[in-house]
Amino acid sequence: MCESNFCTSAVNAVDGIYEASTETTTCSGDALFLYFKYRSRVRRLKDIALLVLFSFLSGCATPPVMPPQPYSVLTVRNPSQHQVVDDFLRQDMLNKVGGSWRAESESPEWMATEYVQEDAVKPQGFSLKVTVKVPKGKQVSLETSLNSMDVSKAKVLAFWIKADKPLRKALMLELTNQAGGKISVELLPYLNSAKKWQEVSVGESVLSTIKLEDLKSFRLMVNAKEKSVSGEFYLDHLVFSGEENLNLNSLADNLLGFTTHMIEATRQKELLAAYDERLLKNIAQDTWGYFRDLVDKKTHLPVDHIKNDLKPHIGDYTSPTNIGLYLLACIAAHDSSG
Repeated sequence: MCESNFCTSAVNAVDGIYEASTETTTCSGDALFLYFKYRSRVRRLKDIALLVLFSFLSGCATPPVMPPQPYSVLTVRNPSQHQVVDDFLRQDMLNKVGGSWRAESESPEWMATEYVQEDAVKPQGFSLKVTVKVPKGKQVSLETSLNSMDVSKAKVLAFWIKADKPLRKALMLELTNQAGGKISVELLPYLNSAKKWQEVSVGESVLSTIKLEDLKSFRLMVNAKEKSVSGEFYLDHLVFSGEENLNLNSLADNLLGFTTHMIEATRQKELLAAYDERLLKNIAQDTWGYFRDLVDKKTHLPVDHIKNDLKPHIGDYTSPTNIGLYLLACIAAHDSSG
């Protein structure tokens, strides 16, 4: 005889009245959680039959306990918290921060890469498959350049990996910056025994040992110290993650000046109160202020763009067009100030 609230409810429904409000009624069958709250007479035999049939098909048992899901930076809903290095959708050995991927080994027979149509977390997508066959005492590595990327406000470096068992003890991560700083992390403590997609999240306690302002490269190394190593591993979704507006907050302190307001309220009143000639000069002065402030402290070259809207972002690169317009602005500001 079934004794769950749900099945008892079905019996009560046959009598025509159900007044109970179950708290958490469970029956197995893909761990379904059923919440019913009837406060009126069941009037149709169809409803009664469905209740009884559902209780019979579901069975009455304690639902299976699902293992806790690992924390994933990909579950963060605000995309401004991420700086994506690569999701491998381009399939051209170029990453999303202006760098490229390359395999480093003494012999081309020791390491091979290819894109495969398999995504770590999404129904459709691509990942990078790496096949290695490393002799004893040798090392190979998969490296991508980070193009002096600045993620100084990042808290986590994360990526997804799936590796054959022989490779897990041999896999290491290396992150370097242009100043020669480096962190090296063995991946074995981050991986379990199953060959499946797993997220590796290197936290702030490790990242804080290196300056993240001028990053040079990210490497995955296979080191065959004690014996030869062979197998495959797959890589996907390499990202840095941190607080909201990671890109903006990491790069803003590199500029000579930066404002958090598109038009300050007090300045707007000053502009509107000025007569025509003064208004135009004020606008010209503020326009020059943009070119004066939004240049890199080290190079004094203008950044490509800045967005201060719903998705704040700084394009920390330049071009001949940007430089030419900047020089024209400098000349115009000089002439108008005379």
